[in-house]
This record gives sequence, C-alpha cells and structure tokens, in this order.
Amino acid sequence: MPWRIRINRGASLKYSSGRIDGMIRPFSGKRPTIDESAFIFDNTSIIGDVEVSKDCIIYPGAVLRCDVRGRRIILMEGAVIQDNCVLHVSSADDVVIGKYANIGHAAVIHGGNIGDYTTVGMNAVVQDGARVGGSSVIGAGAVVSQGMTVPPRHLALGIPAKVKRELSDTEINELCVENPEHYAENLKIYRKDMEF
Repeated sequence: MPWRIRINRGASLKYSSGRIDGMIRPFSGKRPTIDESAFIFDNTSIIGDVEVSKDCIIYPGAVLRCDVRGRRIILMEGAVIQDNCVLHVSSADDVVIGKYANIGHAAVIHGGNIGDYTTVGMNAVVQDGARVGGSSVIGAGAVVSQGMTVPPRHLALGIPAKVKRELSDTEINELCVENPEHYAENLKIYRKDMEF
C-alpha cells in the first residue's frame, strides 16, 4: 500500500513495492517523519526512524541514516544540516540535533548529541556518545572523541578536540544566534522560490 511523505509545500514521494522515488526510505518498518515546514533538497538521503521537525533545512548531499534497530535520529526545530553531512546512529546512541543547531558542510555526527544553538564547523566529526552543550562551537576539522562532553557555551578545537575556553556573549551572538537567523531567512527564500 503506498504512503506519502509531504515535503516542500505539498510535494510528495510515493513508497511502493520497496522503492521510493527520491531518497527517503524506511528501514525495518520505521519510516522518516518529516514536518511539512521542513525544506529538504532532492538529493538528500533520509533512511529509517528519522524525525525532522518544524523549519529544518537539509542541504544537498546530506545523509541521515538510522539503520540500527531501536535507535533514532531527531532534528529539533530549525536545525540546519549543510551539504554532504553524514548523521548515523551507533548501536548504543541516538543522534539528536538541538533547536537551531547548525551542522557545517561535510561534518559527521555518529551517535552524538548536539545542543540547541550550537555550531559544528565544516568537516568536524562528533563520535559515539559525545555530548556538545548548547551555544557551543566545534571548530572546523575538529574530532570530538567518543564519550566526550563539551560544556555549554564553550569552544572546542583540534584532533582530538579539546575544550579551549568559554565563549563570550558577543561570540555566541555572532556564531550561535545570528547564524541560525541567516538560515531562517534562507528558508523563507526557498519557500518563495517554490512558488515559481
């Protein structure tokens, strides 16, 4: 029996006979749940028990793969997953991306949790069981090791990542608040462009 996932103002993908037009697929009986307000580019792969909340943006080439039974990927409101990111659960850990968090180009989140209003830099890696507190910044190319905790409002850099210092209010405003505001404006433009 076909089912539909509503994406981008009413466009839909059909599931039938084990195939989906596009790259949104069930796994082991679990289907992605995507809020109608989310904007997902066509060449994104979303597999299994993935929840995409209100006003999220998932850019081209991103892969959200939940193919471990009992695990979930959850994108909270306004989360941004940029081009070529990979989000994958581990056998022990879900992936949770907080409200208005920004995951930079080609970053990998493997079984880690990212706090609200956090920025993860380009090509950074967050490994199994790692927890990144809200309003934090993970520098480009950093590797947050398995089980590491980055406290809220802190900067972590390097391989392996080390917590370098607390962020100032000005830095948090520029990197963790204004950044999501920019993507919220882009979301409005994408929606308007869909009207053509």
